[in-house]
Amino acid sequence: MKTICFIGMDGSGKSTQCKMLAKRLQQLGVEVKLIHLFTTGSTVSSRVQKKSLLKFFSQKLREIPTYGIKGTIKLLIGLISYFIDAWVTYILHQIKYRKKVVIYDRFFYDRFVTFGVIFDKTPWWIVNFAKFLPKSDMPIIMEVPSKVGNLRKPEDSLEKLEKSLKFYRILASILNIEVIDGTQNFDKIAEHIYRRVSKLIWNK
Repeated sequence: MKTICFIGMDGSGKSTQCKMLAKRLQQLGVEVKLIHLFTTGSTVSSRVQKKSLLKFFSQKLREIPTYGIKGTIKLLIGLISYFIDAWVTYILHQIKYRKKVVIYDRFFYDRFVTFGVIFDKTPWWIVNFAKFLPKSDMPIIMEVPSKVGNLRKPEDSLEKLEKSLKFYRILASILNIEVIDGTQNFDKIAEHIYRRVSKLIWNK
């Protein structure tokens, strides 16, 4: 299984590039599986949360405030449960899609940025925990200025997008991930990505 993941702030063009790449590879006869990792049912945890007991605990966890000691406990519980969910999900994907190229629209790394945005006064070093998550063969961070992201996704506040941008830049530095300017022409971006993917799949 070869994995390519697109991560980054909302409105940066991730989904567009995922679909363009998947379509191009499929036209070349490559078996592709496109997965939006934040869609309900795409991870083990999101599938089993419908169970009554787990749904109850999940609801109670969401009711805990995101500040103070309770917020810290909530963050720790969230981190531990997410590590388990990420590894179990990734191993199952390796088994199920072992002969395919899997394109992830969002990846496990994104969750640490989500933690950073949601929780009050989240320290930047929390992103370091991403080192212990499953690795993608080719991670890509899509980035646009927060104002551009806000124009594309008006439901996201500038404050949220600016905070996301900061955490994604830290993530890129820690994991040495290429950052692509999402304000460029979509076709130009797609061609650059395809050249990288070609080296990954066919070594050319």
